[in-house]
Amino acid sequence: MKANIFAFLTALLLLPVMFAGCNNANDDELPEDKILPVLSNGKIETGGDGVLANEELTAFFEKYLPTLSGSQSECFFVGDKENKCLIINSADELRKIISSSSVELPTIDFGSYTLVMGQHMIDGTAYRVVTQEIAVNSDKKELTLSVKKPDGTYTVICPVYYWGLYPKLTQEAIGVNLIIL
Repeated sequence: MKANIFAFLTALLLLPVMFAGCNNANDDELPEDKILPVLSNGKIETGGDGVLANEELTAFFEKYLPTLSGSQSECFFVGDKENKCLIINSADELRKIISSSSVELPTIDFGSYTLVMGQHMIDGTAYRVVTQEIAVNSDKKELTLSVKKPDGTYTVICPVYYWGLYPKLTQEAIGVNLIIL
């Protein structure tokens, strides 16, 4: 009888602990919001307000920012071997990061949009970014890049470049999360 009472009392004491472990939601955390680019790496996205592709912008990045890892950009991140994510909110900011002054900039409505671009060092050639999105939490923004791994690749550290035109973002740092598919 004493054993049954002891087991019953122990179970009663452990009940709150067991149910507390099952609750994954934190009332203090805001849910993540996703921001999709309206245009990125030459691909029209359905995010933002559904703006149609800007052919001039797409052509500019096709020319100056290679889509496959292993190729070097002649205009952006020249000689840079670090991961970089840039938030660009004006034509002046874009002009400052181009290594050649003779390059004609594309027309971008920086009043409505922010250009997010960068490079992420990866351990192989022929990788390419297939999707990207920005997750917004209460205290930070994080860009998630989904990168397609090729069937055959050379093992060498090289950059995979990315760019995306997003609805207007404030000037703040964005973390980068890379997912290899």
